[in-house]
Amino acid sequence: MAGRAVALDLAETASRMVRLPDDMCDESTAAFKSLRAALLKVSASHKEELDVVLCDIEEKERVLGFLLRFYEARRLYRSQVIAVLRRLLQAASWRRALEGDAALLASLPDDLRSAAREERRKAGDAETAVGRRDVDRQAAPVSASRAAYAPQAGHRQGAAGAADVLQARALTDSAAQSLRQELADAVGSIARSQPHHDKGGEFRMLRQPLQRASQAPEKQLRDILENLEPKVVVLRFLAELHAASKVHQQQVEATLRTLARVGCWRRELCRHASLLE
Repeated sequence: MAGRAVALDLAETASRMVRLPDDMCDESTAAFKSLRAALLKVSASHKEELDVVLCDIEEKERVLGFLLRFYEARRLYRSQVIAVLRRLLQAASWRRALEGDAALLASLPDDLRSAAREERRKAGDAETAVGRRDVDRQAAPVSASRAAYAPQAGHRQGAAGAADVLQARALTDSAAQSLRQELADAVGSIARSQPHHDKGGEFRMLRQPLQRASQAPEKQLRDILENLEPKVVVLRFLAELHAASKVHQQQVEATLRTLARVGCWRRELCRHASLLE
């Protein structure tokens, strides 16, 4: 597993990178080299590790924009930029960030567009294989914490003829604010919950607006979810429901996967992993 130092190095490099001027100075080259070196330390053979490390990097869209500008300005580094983009897009959170930025998608040069398309295809193939294995084997208990990081077969790309890159649909400001309020009300209800309360009903209050929010672009989803508190109370509620109700297990797992798309929620999941085992 990649150590915490690698994760911090990636986060710090990305933060420095997005604050550099657009003129691709020498510092930009140094930042790119640092990002590439840190990525190389994360083994591509450990997909779960890659997802965990890369998901916490904020401002993904701006990092991708930097790579696009660097590609255009530094011809000698173009093959390395393509390799870095491929490595980032192995993580679902980075694919969603790219797919949710229509302007960035439209400006991708052919080489980068082909790389993005190929990583999307590989992800679809891998998730299809996971789905087939799940059908072939008998159902076995899965902890809520593992479910939070599992690929979601229902969101995979279809067979030939499906769109090369899917774009998330942005919410209007009023719709986003309405979801924030619905989610805040749901969390408030969970926080006030008593043992005899209808946990299924409280879960529906949380799940339904969260499902709608999950269709938004990555940045908008982060804006909606990052200030939702208290996170640990929500996680404890979901863990207890997952353990107590087989009827709700798949829905709880899908809810955890949505929450885990946002860095602050993913960190909370890691911090309180013992609740979810």
